[in-house]
Amino acid sequence: MKNLLFFICFTIGIVQADSNITNEVNNTLMEMLAVENKQKNIENALKQKKAEEKRKAKEAKAEKERKINEAKVQQARIKEARRLAEFKKLAARINILNEEKELIDAELSKDNMWASQYAPYETYRSFNMKLKELADEVKEYKNERSLSEVEKLELKRLEEEYKIVSGKITQLNEYRSDPFVELIKPIKLEDEPIITNPLDIITAMSYQKHLKTLKEDNDRKYASLSVAVRKIREKKIILQELALLSDNKKYVEELGDTKNKLKDFELALEVFETSVDTFVQKVSQINLNIDKGIENEVKRSIVTGIIILILLLIFILVKYLVRKYMSDNDLFYGINKV
Repeated sequence: MKNLLFFICFTIGIVQADSNITNEVNNTLMEMLAVENKQKNIENALKQKKAEEKRKAKEAKAEKERKINEAKVQQARIKEARRLAEFKKLAARINILNEEKELIDAELSKDNMWASQYAPYETYRSFNMKLKELADEVKEYKNERSLSEVEKLELKRLEEEYKIVSGKITQLNEYRSDPFVELIKPIKLEDEPIITNPLDIITAMSYQKHLKTLKEDNDRKYASLSVAVRKIREKKIILQELALLSDNKKYVEELGDTKNKLKDFELALEVFETSVDTFVQKVSQINLNIDKGIENEVKRSIVTGIIILILLLIFILVKYLVRKYMSDNDLFYGINKV
């Protein structure tokens, strides 16, 4: 009985001990789980914080990139706007220069005798250059061993154009030489009149008037040539600017033609200046000689007039004395007769 009680007590003690141990183990496990959960919570919180920071950084980076892109777009728009403004400004400047160039061409072709005289020569030279280009192209085609149908047609077209241009050159053949020969040719003056009597004074004065007309004509020609040179220089400056502002090759070609034209006009101006100076000196000398001749003839005429007047007075006086003498003699004869 005692043993049974002891066994029961022992068993109860063991069960209680196990229960205590279990409780302690459970408590320990709970504490461990609590710690682990706490660590997990901390880790999760850290992960969430890192994720949040990463998200914010990503958003900040995206925002920064967005602002940068917006700035680039804005800069591109500004750049494009400036480019368009510069393009419009450039186009406006080119239009203004073209208008100025056309105005110069119109003034030269309308009111300038030198430009009008030069135009056929310029046309002849242009056709001559075109003829050489056509000749080279025809020669190039003919040197080919075989030609396609298209090339044969092109060769035929070039040959026909060559004939047309050659005919035009033939018509302009008289303008192949210096275009200003007639305009700069020195004026041949008639021999100055020799004054030997008063009637020659009228002839001399008419000759002086003729010289004045020739000088005025020379002055007009010189002024016209000077204007032409000035206008062509202005055109050259305009074409130089156009060649820089525009990619159009026609301005470069026109600039080359204008430079050649300016050389011709400047040479003509140099030659004509010498001719004008020589003419002015010659006219001045002739006028001086005529004025001196008129002065001498006037003096001679005055002297002759005075002599004639004196002789006339002497004649009148003699006639008066003769009449008086004869009248006195008639009276004396009458008295003696009575």
